[in-house]
Amino acid sequence: QLPDGEGPNALMAILEKMRPEEGPKKAQVVNAIVDALLAHRDLTDELPSVATIPELEALVDACKYNPDAVVLMEKAVENPVNCVTLSDAPGALELIVEGMDSKTPGVQLACMNMLSSLVAQNDPAINARLCEVDLAPAIIKALEQPDAPEDAVQNGLYCLAALADNVGVPAMGLNKDALKTLQDLLNEHNANPYILDTGAPLMAALNEAFAGGAEALLEDRLQQVPGL
Repeated sequence: QLPDGEGPNALMAILEKMRPEEGPKKAQVVNAIVDALLAHRDLTDELPSVATIPELEALVDACKYNPDAVVLMEKAVENPVNCVTLSDAPGALELIVEGMDSKTPGVQLACMNMLSSLVAQNDPAINARLCEVDLAPAIIKALEQPDAPEDAVQNGLYCLAALADNVGVPAMGLNKDALKTLQDLLNEHNANPYILDTGAPLMAALNEAFAGGAEALLEDRLQQVPGL
């Protein structure tokens, strides 16, 4: 465990001062710092302050050596100003979206949580960036993975439903295949009230956007039935 208060921020300051062209020992140093910060987070829930473009750029660089460093961006969604800064930081939002595909459940959930916070801002600039990085298709892809954790499914559906309200389905970059994924999720998690309550209106919005999508989905399924 690091010293309270300044420990995480002191390590973050070291990351921020490191330059991309530093020598071969950089990977070892970056991995050690990231591992220490993540271990401290697991023990205390304390993270370094991340509120500026240089700090976020340092974490983007750290992700080249340790992809789990994306979790350290969590502080950057604590308030509306920081959320805008995060969406503006080169490469940061892209890494959070990629993190939804992480094989480490804690990383996947952390990224889903950060994206939920960003979507909840309903800020026009943030919304534009979320569409630019193809958030909605990335969520659908993540939720298609076998045994996706239920809390990740909840966060993913929240993001999709909020985006549909904020920017409209046509701006989300989805196609009618998303209907099948959504229906499969509702069937699989039919005992979860939140998933049903969030997924049903989202399904309606997608059906409306993809006129005939439900009929096409039914036809596709019927074609898979032997003898038809």
